[in-house]
Amino acid sequence: MAGDTPARWTWHRLSWLAPVTLGVLFLLVMVTLAGGFEPFLFIFGIIPLIVGFVGRRFPRRAGPITVLVVMALMIFINVETIIQDIAHPESFWNFAIFGITALTLAVVGLVAAIATLRSRGDNPAPRVAYAAGAVIVAAVVVSGIATLGLEDDVSVAGDLRVVAEDAEFSPVAVSGSGGVGVFIENKDPIRHTFSIDALDLEVEIPGSTDRRVEISAPAGTYEFFCAVVGHDDMKGTITISG
Repeated sequence: MAGDTPARWTWHRLSWLAPVTLGVLFLLVMVTLAGGFEPFLFIFGIIPLIVGFVGRRFPRRAGPITVLVVMALMIFINVETIIQDIAHPESFWNFAIFGITALTLAVVGLVAAIATLRSRGDNPAPRVAYAAGAVIVAAVVVSGIATLGLEDDVSVAGDLRVVAEDAEFSPVAVSGSGGVGVFIENKDPIRHTFSIDALDLEVEIPGSTDRRVEISAPAGTYEFFCAVVGHDDMKGTITISG
């Protein structure tokens, strides 16, 4: 019976609580990771919060419809990023937080909104809530283990040094001759890549991890970049002399 379901786990409550939790999560990440205002995280924090409050204020149709549409749009718009994130459990923030946790909360909000609109009984709601919690805990554990198992590469004398920090590569340009060793320091807690299309090269750099790569290529100037979705400004060049 619907009346036997604890009030805290009704479909309606799940439908607005999931986006509110998602919004709070992104805002907390903005404060702890970005250390201040970051437009992307702020937008993806504020929108779910507003949607959650609308869902709570208008429980009949307007609220659940708003939650359903916005959660579906957030999943659709970010599907490429989500796929990338969940493919890399060794980067904790990408996999456990931006990937699994954010996706789980969005899906729970969407499913609960549909159930609310269809006036379905509330008995399955607690199971959905507990299953979502279990998925998130499992993701945190798996990614935590994978992250702790990472080891940094070691720099070699003469290596060119590239630093990834605040989603930017610095310095913008580095140069060397002959076989070039490049040591990439990722000072961000999120994953990046060191990619050069002209050389068919892509080095995965988990959050807060250092990687080293040897480049042997003809003389010329090569553009390197980060292939992670949304990191379009992370570019630089390596000039190799003959």
